Amino acid sequence: MIPDFSIVIETENLESASQRRLLEALESLAQQTISPKRARQVVLINSGLIEPSVAEAIHTRFPWVIIHTAGEPVDYYAAKGLGVALTTGEVIVFFDCDVHYEPRWLESILETMFTDSSAEVVTGETSLNVSGPYTLAVLLAWAFPPWSQRDRAYETTGYAANNVAFRRRRLEATPIPLAIGLRRGNCTLHAYRLKRAGARMLRSPQARALHPTLPLREFYPRLWGAGYNHASVMIIEQRNRGRSSWSARGYALPYVVTRRCLRLLVRCMTIVRRYPRWWAFMPAALPLAFSGLVVSVCGATAATLTRPERNRTQQ
Repeated sequence: MIPDFSIVIETENLESASQRRLLEALESLAQQTISPKRARQVVLINSGLIEPSVAEAIHTRFPWVIIHTAGEPVDYYAAKGLGVALTTGEVIVFFDCDVHYEPRWLESILETMFTDSSAEVVTGETSLNVSGPYTLAVLLAWAFPPWSQRDRAYETTGYAANNVAFRRRRLEATPIPLAIGLRRGNCTLHAYRLKRAGARMLRSPQARALHPTLPLREFYPRLWGAGYNHASVMIIEQRNRGRSSWSARGYALPYVVTRRCLRLLVRCMTIVRRYPRWWAFMPAALPLAFSGLVVSVCGATAATLTRPERNRTQQ
């Protein structure tokens, strides 16, 4: 048995992804071992980026997808929130328009929800396809780690917004914070809020998704932005906990630098232990990954020095 569910798909990522990738992502959804036709709704939020020919192809190839055109421009997280409001399933599954999902992804997410009734958030594992030194460097330095290779769901304190399901009652009680001046990072703040609210989060290692690798031209800008967002999130979180502005900033920078250095080290150790086929790529990948780390630290430093003070309305 599986819980009653709805699927929400954003299209904001089409700003940097091809229209073809949207169709490929939907094809991976159609090939799931649990058919998306069993969902209450599969809602695709059109942020104005879907080409008419692609919309027609979706109607033809995936008639179970409901395309909802947003009345005004919406960003990544606002699109997800709009989709939640348009669905009725007890479980809401977030799916991204530029990600490829393995066939058992949806089944693994929903089975974990059904098996453990105390789990209010179930996230999967999102990673990258490593095919050479550059893709390994992105894996080491950017957001998504290698597969854990675990067999069972395990406790976690965060989630990937492109690979997650929420019980509706929890998401309505603790919504994703919006209007915080970040392009991304809302899900990290949301995870802190969920933890404070006592929500139980599990990660299902069989719910696998492959994210496209960053183009080389985007590598350093995205790493700089990741560092900026990471520090900004920590500043907001520490302000929410009652710290002064300068105390929050003083806490954020060393925290982010330490966490990002440790993450690079842990990922290198994981590859050495579990992925011997990638060892040949390491000599070329490590310098690029380390330079990405330096750029992300620069972004974090910029956030602590220049990020404007904002009202703490996202609590």
